[in-house]
Amino acid sequence: MSCCAVLGAMIAVSAMAVAAAPPACEMGELLVPNVRDVVWAQEDWRRAVDMPFARVSLINPAVLEFRGQLVVFARLICRMETDFFFPSDGRCLAWNEIGQLAPTRCNLSSPIKMLSLNAVGRLDPNLQLHGCPTPCPPHSSALAPIPHDFRWADIAQRHPHRLGPEDPRAFVLSGAAYIVYNAPRVGPVPRAGRCSRCMYVQRVLPAPTAPVILRYPRSRLEEKNWAYLGSPNGSAHTLLFARYVDPHEVLSCVDGECALLHNTSAPTFFNNLKRQYGLKAVHLGTGSVPACTRPGLRIAVLHGLRFQRHKPDYYLNIPYLIEDAPPYQIVAVGSPLVFRARTGPGPRFTFVSSLARAGPRLVLGYTQGDANAAMRAVDEGELLLNMTWLAGAGPV
Repeated sequence: MSCCAVLGAMIAVSAMAVAAAPPACEMGELLVPNVRDVVWAQEDWRRAVDMPFARVSLINPAVLEFRGQLVVFARLICRMETDFFFPSDGRCLAWNEIGQLAPTRCNLSSPIKMLSLNAVGRLDPNLQLHGCPTPCPPHSSALAPIPHDFRWADIAQRHPHRLGPEDPRAFVLSGAAYIVYNAPRVGPVPRAGRCSRCMYVQRVLPAPTAPVILRYPRSRLEEKNWAYLGSPNGSAHTLLFARYVDPHEVLSCVDGECALLHNTSAPTFFNNLKRQYGLKAVHLGTGSVPACTRPGLRIAVLHGLRFQRHKPDYYLNIPYLIEDAPPYQIVAVGSPLVFRARTGPGPRFTFVSSLARAGPRLVLGYTQGDANAAMRAVDEGELLLNMTWLAGAGPV
């Protein structure tokens, strides 16, 4: 089987009846065991898919419950040992009409060192990779790369050695599973409208569709980590996303065109938080899920960034609570979660990238040092310890 056929394998899911979803706090079919932390060693998932690259890393796991099973989306970082992945003669790789990765003409200005892909797999009750949402592509036992069009990937790149989609966050809506992620703009665009990293939303299960770019007039050159909040009408045509932590910007995106819907701010509250933990910034980390023990609120995890990048505590992963109705204000933050630092060479920090409900428990997906993907199963109450409430919000 050629590498093009392996990478080009389209994700297909057998037809399943869509049962009405039970209330979020009453799901009981999934038996998530009393595992604490599961770290995927490279050999565990490297065997799961045959990738034709010298080195492949798996990071940013995004977990969700989909039709009675735990599904994980993640980012594959594919590296070559030398700078020759894309030749400098103008040849490139793109998904062709039959779902294969094939050579084509493109606009690359230099050879490529690194390629990024999103992939999807299935977890067993021990939070280990255990097959694809059926069937798996050829030469794969647990991961299916999600097709991506690379033809225009270099047009707006500030770092042309990095190509492809990054850092998926996942959600379920109306019986389908979606990811929201950042990637270079697809397709030719005028110079004035270029962005290096744009936000996209894409339906992946039960069958993949073309990604939709999320356009916001005030987007920065690089956008990332938008957090899904819901859909006011239950339709994928209208989606709500949080863009920042403070101010907590909530965008309404209608068929990809986004506008500011709510903007709540608590500068004193977050300045105190930064001083307390020595943070230079706070960023969005995960999407949110309904809080079973706090009706009317949602739980998520934010990233607090410290000043020394290679320290184990460069990232602080801090649970927080959001209103589950307009204006979706952040009302409380908890204590930083504690993780064991990664050993070995390279960065040692840990950051949480997903939060999902699995039966009565929550599953955190996290990354160690931009190298290892891992899972943690916790009880909801563990995330809500020692909450500090925004003045005037109070426990509800």
